[in-house]
Amino acid sequence: MGLQSIITGAVAALALGATANAADSAVSFTSEGGQIKMNGTPLQLKGLNWHGFQTTTGLFHGIWSQPFSFFFDFLEEYEFNALRVPMDLDLMLNDRTPGYITPEPDEGFPSPLASNTSLEILDWFVAQCADRGILIMLDMHCLDTAGTNASPVFYSSKFSTEDTISGWKAMADRYADAWNVFAIDVFNEPFGGTWAEGQDTDMDAFAVEVAATVHENTDWLIFVEGTSDSPNCTESIDGDTVVCGYGDNLLGVGDHPVQLGKANKLVYSPHTYGPSQHMRDEFTNADFPNNMPDVWENHWGYIRKIEGNDAAVVLGEWGGPVTGESDDVDNNGLWMSAIVDYLTDNDMQSNFFWWYVRFGCSIPPQTSPPLPC
Repeated sequence: MGLQSIITGAVAALALGATANAADSAVSFTSEGGQIKMNGTPLQLKGLNWHGFQTTTGLFHGIWSQPFSFFFDFLEEYEFNALRVPMDLDLMLNDRTPGYITPEPDEGFPSPLASNTSLEILDWFVAQCADRGILIMLDMHCLDTAGTNASPVFYSSKFSTEDTISGWKAMADRYADAWNVFAIDVFNEPFGGTWAEGQDTDMDAFAVEVAATVHENTDWLIFVEGTSDSPNCTESIDGDTVVCGYGDNLLGVGDHPVQLGKANKLVYSPHTYGPSQHMRDEFTNADFPNNMPDVWENHWGYIRKIEGNDAAVVLGEWGGPVTGESDDVDNNGLWMSAIVDYLTDNDMQSNFFWWYVRFGCSIPPQTSPPLPC
């Protein structure tokens, strides 16, 4: 399947038709039969990541040079129905003052939103998305604005695990009544985390604790990422020495699946990137990209085939530059085509593409993400 046909092909959109009706009625999201479902009906998430709130900007990137309407138009034109919103724990606990907000064309300077805090702007944004039928997943991307590389696990000398739980409790209290806040990603890319080792760094146990807290007053889906090195991920696959990336290692699920109190709220959510972001042995394999399904199957694709597993597998981050050609950017186009085919063939089309926003300009049509349809 070609990239252009994927871009322009039919996309499963949210079954929310009239947003007002959805907001006024009970909406339930579950993870069962290996799929995300809304009120029992399979729902394909066509999602984007839009970062910024986890930075000192305290606001989506790009808003410094384009108004919110510019980005809403983009989301609606390309029929995206979900957003993953990266945040940091410090923001959840303490809020902050946002950076510059570009006014709408019919507004004066400064933007009427400029008097709000970062979380107050997020409140407004969530409501705007609800009116447009766009779902929101909150993501604890890092502990503070030092970023992911400074947050290898969900606690530090500055923040305890109890602080992290308190951050999620604050978000549950804040958005419990927002029908379109449907999920959380409990912690982004815990590359220093462990899995079922009986340690304080165990990601599987942390996810259970977070879920128990937020489920006191929400019905949110719980997205759980993989680790990096626990369990050991180094393996020979198709002649290459293959390792896992950040958030990519879900090998531990086979012997130690996450056991939530509400089992139908669990979603496994690996992250994976191609040659444009990393240099790995498997990208130089003579049979690339035909070798890649073996890698994905080993790291996380196998979960769908575990007897008794009911949880969906949804990519929380993936992507990279692509122009629609098959061999651009150090073979990243080939990698993109291969993973789209893999996700489609294995009925794992729901995903969150990593949205590239630079200087306020969103992805132009010719480089739109080739999402599985």
